[in-house]
Amino acid sequence: MTAQPNQPSADLEQLRQQLQAVLELKDHVVLAISQVTGSVSRSVQRQLRSLSDRVAYLEDAQSVIRDPKLLELFSPLAMRGSVLTTADPRTVQAEVEQSVYQVLQRQTKLGEARQEIFSLLMVPLLGLLLVCVLGIGLTVFLVPLFESMFLEFELELPASTRLLISLSHLVQSPLFLVVFGCLLVATLLLLLLHVVQYVRWLLGGPAELLLTRGISTRRALGELAWHLALLMDAGLSLESALPVAAESSRQPGMGAMGQPSADQLGWAVEQDAMPVWYCGLPVHLLALGIQFDAALAPTAQAGGIDHHAAQIDFLREVSSIYGEREQSRWIWLLSWVPAVVRLLVVGFVSFLVFSLFGPLIQLISGLA
Repeated sequence: MTAQPNQPSADLEQLRQQLQAVLELKDHVVLAISQVTGSVSRSVQRQLRSLSDRVAYLEDAQSVIRDPKLLELFSPLAMRGSVLTTADPRTVQAEVEQSVYQVLQRQTKLGEARQEIFSLLMVPLLGLLLVCVLGIGLTVFLVPLFESMFLEFELELPASTRLLISLSHLVQSPLFLVVFGCLLVATLLLLLLHVVQYVRWLLGGPAELLLTRGISTRRALGELAWHLALLMDAGLSLESALPVAAESSRQPGMGAMGQPSADQLGWAVEQDAMPVWYCGLPVHLLALGIQFDAALAPTAQAGGIDHHAAQIDFLREVSSIYGEREQSRWIWLLSWVPAVVRLLVVGFVSFLVFSLFGPLIQLISGLA
């Protein structure tokens, strides 16, 4: 797949000019996002407020091109830029709201799906945290009383009881207090950073991420495919869109693959060499989307299908597949969490009861 030398930069510059022209409508976009915020869940409201804040502080079109969410908002407006910028303000607001609603319907649906997955994790983790707190309390206050009783009667303690007493000594040692204090300080620091971020947003500042949040490889591949589809739908060729999408990825190391030619990225392979692997995951679907000319273009042309539109649709399907695989992986992992938590709770309670009451039964039998 060869490209003309000046074509990628010309495509990108044209898209940048179109987006720069519709940045005048960002106040209308902010108003449309604010109207949607009241009808979604609280977790999605935070995402929409952050998105609204990013839109409000936009200064150049390059930030829109590098961000798939912003590009998805402004790309439909850029296609109708000349009509919207000259229309009546009420008509402009109505058109912007309709376009923004369609985009946010997809974005909020994805946000609610991820929040639903993680909400399933909260209940077992809170139960595990409660058990840990009770366990630490018992080893600090209850186990020393039993230890003094066992020493007074000079009982021969089983291995489990000796292990429990050793754990009690470890919990009461200065080393444990130092480790616990470090973990507590780190937790409070994270909470403080989130509070500072929220206060900055209340004071009118941009709600930027203060901590770098990594994403999984599957999710990064899906976002890359979706970003490619958005850029190509906005008018860029694949040679122009691929370096931009690769460099804008949140996955560390993926930006180094943004070379001028798609054949230099490592994704592009011959058909007889598939599947391709990246970070331990097969990416043959993304390779097919990038090598659409060699793999699927003859079929599209034979069916009378527009090649460019067919490639965009294929990349969107690839993004959906990677998203479904990521969601299925999380669902499978979370299905094990409640069972593991219950097993840990039952094991800890059984260990505690056997270790403490075993010697008591031996003492009572000796006294009888």
